[in-house]
Amino acid sequence: MVANRLGRSGIGIDNNTEYLEIAKKRLLGLTSTPEKAALQQKEQTIA
Repeated sequence: MVANRLGRSGIGIDNNTEYLEIAKKRLLGLTSTPEKAALQQKEQTIA
């Protein structure tokens, strides 16, 4: 599912690792509020 989403959104290979790291942090609940805000903006831009 994540791979499909990354492929469809046209994110380059270089950004995949960063995206996956953020996703891991998010799942673990370690993402800070500023990071979440930045990530949400990033997701909105991609979508």
